[in-house]
Amino acid sequence: IQYDVENINEDENNLDQIFRSGYANSLQFCKLFEAMCRRFSLKTARIEGFCKTKESPNYKRGTDVTKSNHYWNCVNINNKWYFCDLTFGSGGIKPKPEKSNLKDYFNAYYFLTPAEYLIVTHRPLNDIWQMTEKIMPANQFSNKRDVHMGDFYKQVYEHKIDLITHKYPIIKCTDRKLELKL
Repeated sequence: IQYDVENINEDENNLDQIFRSGYANSLQFCKLFEAMCRRFSLKTARIEGFCKTKESPNYKRGTDVTKSNHYWNCVNINNKWYFCDLTFGSGGIKPKPEKSNLKDYFNAYYFLTPAEYLIVTHRPLNDIWQMTEKIMPANQFSNKRDVHMGDFYKQVYEHKIDLITHKYPIIKCTDRKLELKL
């Protein structure tokens, strides 16, 4: 199922129609995921929030992130919650001026993503769903300088690198020296 750029499926609750058309928006992807989780007796939650990536056409530093522009899910497996974003996991929107707006590819990063990685690009409207040690205020999320840090965390996650001392996207160095050990 691909991202529904053209809003083909107007009935957001008709899962059969979504399957037949092969297109879904972020809310419909969430509903499909919830239906699959119910089938296997997994607890799930729908997260409404703000998402920003380097491809986000309308995002600028200081954008109001207290209004929703995206939905994703959280699933409980063995009493631990994980994030799943089927919309981003199925591809996404290409930056313009590409001929086709769709990127159609599987991206495993957005399935069972740890909270400290996803918070770089996804901020829930309800702070309880940040599930990080420190709650990131909306203004801090909105004013973060580099949305490309999401790419860094994707690489960390995909290559199974464990961040031991600096788990958050902003690292302050007072002596102008940063040592990385691999």
